[in-house]
Amino acid sequence: MASESILREPLIAQLGLLENQLAAIEATQQETAGIAFGKRIGEGTSLAVDRLNQLAIHEKLTKQHRDVQRALAKIDDGSHGRCDECGAEIESARLEALPWAAHCRSCATTVDRSVEARRPERPASRPAAPSESPWDAVLRPSEPGDQH
Repeated sequence: MASESILREPLIAQLGLLENQLAAIEATQQETAGIAFGKRIGEGTSLAVDRLNQLAIHEKLTKQHRDVQRALAKIDDGSHGRCDECGAEIESARLEALPWAAHCRSCATTVDRSVEARRPERPASRPAAPSESPWDAVLRPSEPGDQH
């Protein structure tokens, strides 16, 4: 039981930290929920970028939260320290660095690659943004010789 407590304490501490971080991000998202974003660069654009960054961070924290909960369940069922994929013992150095690790180093690499393979492809490069919006031509005062 003492060794179980030693394994459990850092995981419970990490769980609390993750829950606080997730709550802070969710509170920030609620504060900025009513802001409208337009086409022009300005405060709305920087808030949109911040929101996208927070979303990515929230997804990573949520995944880590699930991993920590899984590690606590593995302590309860006696399988903590065993790879979920192949059943081999997870290296102690890996468990010291990531107490919530559910895969040995070899299987973790394979699992990461399969997750990457399932992600939708992103374009290699984004098309260049037009120098002006289609509305700019409509809103610009007409010059002699312009056809509308």
